[in-house]
Amino acid sequence: MGCDLVWVEGPEAEHFLQGVLSNDVADLAVGGSLEALLLDVKGHIRHGVHVHRDASDAFTLVTARGAGERLVEDLERLHVSEEIEIFGDAGDLVVTNASGDPGADLEIAVRPGALRGLVGRPADVVAAALAVPLVPLETLHALRVEAGAPDPNIDGTGWLVQEAGLEGIAVSFTKGCYLGQETVARVAHRGKVNRLLAGLRLAAPVVTGATVSLGGRDVGRLGAVAEHPGLGPIALGVLRHEVGPGADVDVAGVAGRVV
Repeated sequence: MGCDLVWVEGPEAEHFLQGVLSNDVADLAVGGSLEALLLDVKGHIRHGVHVHRDASDAFTLVTARGAGERLVEDLERLHVSEEIEIFGDAGDLVVTNASGDPGADLEIAVRPGALRGLVGRPADVVAAALAVPLVPLETLHALRVEAGAPDPNIDGTGWLVQEAGLEGIAVSFTKGCYLGQETVARVAHRGKVNRLLAGLRLAAPVVTGATVSLGGRDVGRLGAVAEHPGLGPIALGVLRHEVGPGADVDVAGVAGRVV
């Protein structure tokens, strides 16, 4: 699959990223990776990234294809006087559970499960090197939706961290201050948000971003949608907390059930 890559390099790269991303970049060893979020000042998700530490003063941020340019712009806007360089390009990301070394530029962990994200080589080259078949990207996407594993760049954009179910995945509650931290911490201590991530089964395919309604009232919005080989059309969405499992909802004119 395609991805976008953003490189942040320089003597103050760690200091800069530690101050703007939600997870503990400073604790990351060279060669290691973690998930993190770039939030706005009100704590809403703008970007989800996998952070890979290339060296003590160099990091690669792996994000969704098409999101890299906006991520570079956001980082440049936040960059004031730090001694760093920020630049980006398109890349290749292959997801596999096979062992072996296909000669990728870097490796990141991918949800759900113990999947490897191999960055830097096309899918057919990686498949040949690992002696495994290629599986359609749609299959991985459907399994992720079934597992309820949110993708920040699809399911989380514009929502609060806890609404998108990402607080235990891409947030450190022990590091220092970062952009949007006040909202994340306040929600964590209060222990309540008005919306939560939910799974839905649908009577027919719908599109990402579709409005979810209950009794004529808007109660949320869809994120990832998929056609599952066994379950049919399924989706993840962020819905009002009172819309629990078993609720029958309307999704842009299509019948759905919260599961």
